Amino acid sequence: MRRTCTWHVVPGWLTPEGHMITTIFSGNSRIEKSILAVNLAAWRVRQGHSVLVLDAEVQRHAFLWNVRRGGRQMLQHLAVAPVLDRSLYAELEKLNTSCQDLVIDVDGLDDADTRTALVAAQMVVVPLCAQAPDKQVEACATAFLERAQLFNPLLRVVLAVIEGQDADTVGAFASAHAMARRLRSASVTQTVLHDSAAIRGAFRKGQMIVEVENECPDAFAELEVLGIEVFGEPGTISVAGPNLRAAMVRLRAWQQ
Repeated sequence: MRRTCTWHVVPGWLTPEGHMITTIFSGNSRIEKSILAVNLAAWRVRQGHSVLVLDAEVQRHAFLWNVRRGGRQMLQHLAVAPVLDRSLYAELEKLNTSCQDLVIDVDGLDDADTRTALVAAQMVVVPLCAQAPDKQVEACATAFLERAQLFNPLLRVVLAVIEGQDADTVGAFASAHAMARRLRSASVTQTVLHDSAAIRGAFRKGQMIVEVENECPDAFAELEVLGIEVFGEPGTISVAGPNLRAAMVRLRAWQQ
């Protein structure tokens, strides 16, 4: 049974110009989503940003990855924190967003954290696995994103295909474009990320792609291109974030 709850936003919480709030979202808790979250955050750090990854996922893949790092600080401006007590709303209220970019890793559940993450974000990145895709999950995720855009009209959706062994990449791109046609401000990346044993192995050791460039040169190249597709060329100023006061008004109207 799907869990339902009230959409939460932080009244008056504005995204400063030049800062990005990115939500990584899919219809399940597959580890590929969290791998994408921490590596996109790392790419953002390499472009000169200070980034906080908020792990609001049930499986805590990103937070456990950070624990396995054991304090390694190759990227000093990257931090990962769990969302405590399943309350992303409370975490956002106390953050000083003037000095941090945020990457929020959430499940596809219809719960308070996911709704808050989508209302607060400027952009949501949706990884689509080409291997054994679940059409029902994709349909539910699309419908969920459609509702989110009612309350956050500025929300940009980026769909990225992840390819594993024996994957149907053509079918995955067809699904991605079908999803994009249903959503406003949606695009499909041209870059295909290859889900390899080396990347998974690095993630399980608490490493990121930028740290294993010599071992995974293709993955590093894909991340570089994907980072530009998602965030724009280095030095690009982000579009101003959503006015959450306006989002709250829309939210209350929808609840009635």
